[in-house]
Amino acid sequence: MSKDWRWYRDRLRAMSIREIAFRARAEVYAWQDSRKVDFSDATTFTAANFPILPPRACVPIVLAQQFAEDLPRLRTGDWVFFRAVPVHVDMPPQWDRDALAQVSVASNQSAFKLNHRALPHGADIKCLWEPSRWQHLTRLLMAAWMAEDREASAEVLSVLKHWVTSNPPYRGWQWTSALESGLRMIQICWMDALFSDMGIETAELLREVLPAHTHFTWRHRTFGSSANNHAIGELAGLIVCAVRWPDSQRYSAPLGKLRDLLESEILAQFAPDGGNREQALNYHLFSLELCLHAECALKTASLSFSDAAQLRLAAACEFLAYVQSPSEPWDYGDSDDAYALPIFLSEKTSALEWRAWARGEVSPALDFWFNRRNLPALDKVSNWKIFSDSGYAVAESEHTFLRVDASPLGYLSTAAHGHCDALHLSAWQKGRAVLVDPGTGGYFGDLASREVLAGWESHNGPISETFVGPSRRGPFLWSQHHEQPSLRAQGNTAIAATKSTERSVGYGPEGWWVEDKSDGAFGTRWQFAPSFVLTQIDQNVFSVECATFAIRITISGSIRQVAIATALCSPSFRVLSKSALLVVNCAGGILRTEFTPT
Repeated sequence: MSKDWRWYRDRLRAMSIREIAFRARAEVYAWQDSRKVDFSDATTFTAANFPILPPRACVPIVLAQQFAEDLPRLRTGDWVFFRAVPVHVDMPPQWDRDALAQVSVASNQSAFKLNHRALPHGADIKCLWEPSRWQHLTRLLMAAWMAEDREASAEVLSVLKHWVTSNPPYRGWQWTSALESGLRMIQICWMDALFSDMGIETAELLREVLPAHTHFTWRHRTFGSSANNHAIGELAGLIVCAVRWPDSQRYSAPLGKLRDLLESEILAQFAPDGGNREQALNYHLFSLELCLHAECALKTASLSFSDAAQLRLAAACEFLAYVQSPSEPWDYGDSDDAYALPIFLSEKTSALEWRAWARGEVSPALDFWFNRRNLPALDKVSNWKIFSDSGYAVAESEHTFLRVDASPLGYLSTAAHGHCDALHLSAWQKGRAVLVDPGTGGYFGDLASREVLAGWESHNGPISETFVGPSRRGPFLWSQHHEQPSLRAQGNTAIAATKSTERSVGYGPEGWWVEDKSDGAFGTRWQFAPSFVLTQIDQNVFSVECATFAIRITISGSIRQVAIATALCSPSFRVLSKSALLVVNCAGGILRTEFTPT
């Protein structure tokens, strides 16, 4: 049996009987929709007043300057994929071309017969989907709207029409995921508002886009053990579309039902302490942003989430405000650096902009485009802030930010986006990431690297030599869940423990320290950010340095071996790098590591 078939076998085992029945129904839907779906009865869609665009005169200077830089760059196809990877695309783009691998995989086959996890010629479906999310076009149109540039706006409309012509409904790679169509619905909602404000006619485009997208997103939405941020994105897209064009509900479901379904996902996917159960920090932000856009749309339609769902979203905002690092984000868990709408100042700073927004601080771009939610004031944390449901402890002093991971593996039976990172420690000093989470790499382009980055051996945690944990069964699939570690705080010390090991992390004016404890032999590793150089200065004494400061590392305990090495890391999605690694093997008992900035 091939590895591919083993994945399908293991994936089937992760499903309940009820889910298998739903998947059988999904196959029927796929068979029906693989035949020609007739939307010839689509009429002109009448738009409601959502979204409400802000006055141009109120644009912050810094955002106006950024738009002035974005406009010529985006018009010529100099785009940024995954918030960090510069690429050049043709205008209009070749929609079935992987701009990173520089290969084309055009297909007019029924989307329901295509396997997007295994594209030919080394192409990655994420690189095909990225330009077809239309977010770059939304950003370009925002910049053109700001400059009142009708010529650039007309170019955006032309590119959208080219996409419609090149990607007929339910054929080819762009119709292999309902999340992708859901995200396009959010973009077309905002783009239509911008077009309308500039007096540009879109009726013909909407007749081509709305019926096919709403029908597809509703019929082929995510469910069962696959329900994660995809389900939230699909429902959010349907909601914003239904609010702007009430007639579009005929192709999906009534707005009230869509609201109820999304509310259920909010309560299921966000824990009571606000953490997202997928255990991936950027997907926390991605899911939260999608829910906030849907919430704004519902308010326009005089609807709202229940009190329970609203409180859960408030908790999610607070979680983001505390757990996201104040600088140089290195997120835990899987991350493809997805976002819902390009309302940030810059792709590279968007995560920190949302953190500032969630903390009630000034966030110029988000404050311009997005209504500020009424958020509770943040507590001043004198020691550790504990999120016991999600399994995180964070501490922030004048120069140091620490994040301890004591989380479960992930959401539902597959734990699709979780990493084996329990007892991991990430640390920042003077605004620089020092100890880092290894990152994600890519989803399908380099499976071997992704498997390494997701594993226990790539995280900064103690591992007993006798420990046996979950194993990778392929993309988005783990063999089982590990038990969630315990987590508590005592003064300036956070303590996380599994059955075999315990980690205590404390901090003070002179730095931070870690004590790992186990009855038997175990190993601990420390992976540093790529900008740091690690050197040995004495027996069991090391120094890690960047351009502006150094940290002295002193290790004590029943040490068997200490070694300097290099390890793979991924600063952002589809970016791989190497960084310094310190590996310590201990005979048992207590291993103490002190980090003293100098």
